[in-house]
Amino acid sequence: ANSSNELNANFGLNGTTLEITDAGGTLSQDLNTTFATDAELAALNINDADSNSSNEIQSLTSTDGSVILTQTGINYDLSVAADITTTIGNTIVGHKIADYTNEANATVNINETITTLTQQASPNQLDYRHTSEDGTVTTFRSSPIVAFGKVSSTGTLLRGYGATITKGTTGNYTVTLDTARSTADYTIQLTILDSNGAGRDDYDLAYSNQTTNSFVVQTGDNDNGNTNRQPKDFEFMFTVIDY
Repeated sequence: ANSSNELNANFGLNGTTLEITDAGGTLSQDLNTTFATDAELAALNINDADSNSSNEIQSLTSTDGSVILTQTGINYDLSVAADITTTIGNTIVGHKIADYTNEANATVNINETITTLTQQASPNQLDYRHTSEDGTVTTFRSSPIVAFGKVSSTGTLLRGYGATITKGTTGNYTVTLDTARSTADYTIQLTILDSNGAGRDDYDLAYSNQTTNSFVVQTGDNDNGNTNRQPKDFEFMFTVIDY
């Protein structure tokens, strides 16, 4: 029958104050520092989740390639170093073909590699001397053969190089060089097909009318007699040597 210990009659939140009412009266507790009011929630900056204006999200600006982060009273310089340009400049001085400026602003020469191939002077004009990039010298000898061939009895060049064949009268063949020589004193070598002892067998050949670009080959059969060679068509081979 004690009215002072009756059950609570009221319990609720009055603004930021929690109130409990029973027969003995009303007890209260201010919760202002614990909970945010509607007005405080409305004023809350949703970007950084607080209402402190001194620590808002910063803005970044750049006018000269640097970046400055500004906070109240303090500047943070996040400057970015200017780009270093690398360049290549052409040049024709000596064996240098270009200048290269690297990231450290140092100039580096780009040099071409030099090799040479030189024909030697007389009497070694068949020799060619090669000098490599490191200065190593190697000597090569070119072939002195400028033309050669195997010719059928009808004047067909069966296989050869550096010349053409023109069939004339019986036993006469004109050999024309593809490239004229500097003198008519080049070397001519001739050989004729063996008859294998069949019939008259004193076959031979010779050259005549030698010029800087042609000569005539004459083939025939002497037959071991005392008369002049009898012209006859024969297969033969030739070689021309010069330098």
